[in-house]
Amino acid sequence: MHADGSNVVLLTVDCFRYDRCGFTGHHRHTTPFLDELASESVVFDSAYASGPDTSESFPGILAGRLSRDCAYVESPTRKALPDDADTVASHFRENGYETLAVISNPQLTRRRNFDAGFDHFENLRVPEQNESTDEPTTERDADNPLLRRLSVGQRLYDFRRRMKRLDSLPFYYKAPVVALREYQYRTDWPTVPGEEIVSRAETALADASTPFFLWVHLMDLHGPIHPDTVREGGLCTAGPRTQFGWDADRMADIEDPRCELRYDSALRYVDSQIERFVDGLRSAGHWDDTALVVTGDHGEALHDRGQYGHPHHYLYDDLLHVPVVVRDPSTDRGVDRTDRPFSLAWMHQLLSELAELPDAPVPESSDSNPFEEDDTGPILADSISPEGHTVSVRDDGHKAIVHSDPDSGSDEGVEIYHTDIDRGERRDVAPTYPGSSLESRATQLTVQPTALPELGAEMSDQVEDRLKELGYMN
Repeated sequence: MHADGSNVVLLTVDCFRYDRCGFTGHHRHTTPFLDELASESVVFDSAYASGPDTSESFPGILAGRLSRDCAYVESPTRKALPDDADTVASHFRENGYETLAVISNPQLTRRRNFDAGFDHFENLRVPEQNESTDEPTTERDADNPLLRRLSVGQRLYDFRRRMKRLDSLPFYYKAPVVALREYQYRTDWPTVPGEEIVSRAETALADASTPFFLWVHLMDLHGPIHPDTVREGGLCTAGPRTQFGWDADRMADIEDPRCELRYDSALRYVDSQIERFVDGLRSAGHWDDTALVVTGDHGEALHDRGQYGHPHHYLYDDLLHVPVVVRDPSTDRGVDRTDRPFSLAWMHQLLSELAELPDAPVPESSDSNPFEEDDTGPILADSISPEGHTVSVRDDGHKAIVHSDPDSGSDEGVEIYHTDIDRGERRDVAPTYPGSSLESRATQLTVQPTALPELGAEMSDQVEDRLKELGYMN
């Protein structure tokens, strides 16, 4: 089938919080370009991820699946798409689009089926030929056998587990972490800079036919944040070694307000790379025919509840509430902002609407058009690990979070928040709402972690170490 709709670009940013943008009211000048883009776009002010980390949010974004509808590789924490999963990319390809992806998160690999439906799939952190072997994962690794022998990720992983038990960091803990970060800084940092991702995306588009569907994923907000990225953002000028000391506190979940400043400055850098990407679309003659969606896969906890990062089972809005900016060149939507609740598991409907295609055949969807103000139904999110299954259900100004214990199969904890008046989710009102419909719905959705099918695939030691460098815990 040949498509006649607009080109569609999905640009996702790892760890992108809703409340750190200028156009959402943040006090720092973090997103000047996105502020301008938002003024001519539709902004979804009530958009929520379907999971708290990358491997639990992207099944929703790419395939309309909660974690309970996924498979896994090696551990239930490492979600994968089932072998037969329909995806946004396969839907676009079946409707005549060329489909391309340029990313760098080692969670999102071919072995875990995140390439499903893409004609061109490029993960700069896990080249295809090395994904299931113990060969080096980058050219720089190949030139640096000492890096492989050091197993930096495993060492940082071990330090992090020990430090999380501390209330403050003694020198003999902080110094080795700073030294390992210094080593990574001089050899091979865990994330690929946005500048390189944008350049590779432009190269991929140079050979693409139209119409195209392109997914680009930036990692610059994911810890450990590169010190040069922070300084290029212009809001923080501290040197690398100073920043490494702050990062040690972040790893240990010891509060340091300067971690917020680093995050904001890195976001300013991300904003500049999004501007550069759009300038490239203009230069290539694509901008007038291209719909662009910018969003986060999930947010980032900045010690909101005594933690940094994006841990499993953390279904609070520090991680679930994300910005969504939709620029559509072909239609005047008649609305510039909407409080209509939107789940990233419905992303297939939004992207299909922009391309004037039918909805993709995936498990999760809304009963109404993404741009209409009709009732959407409940917003779902979940997280599964060997420790159990946590489900959140949001509807009509309330949100329930239910955790099911894998051993007993019973509900271990229930929380309910009145999100209209308690946006920080600080006051649990579950005792006031015993047996609520939201709690019942969440309970009905819980499954045993062992119920997920395991794919017959293994990760290489190199990919495993990459994940640990980024702070992913087993």
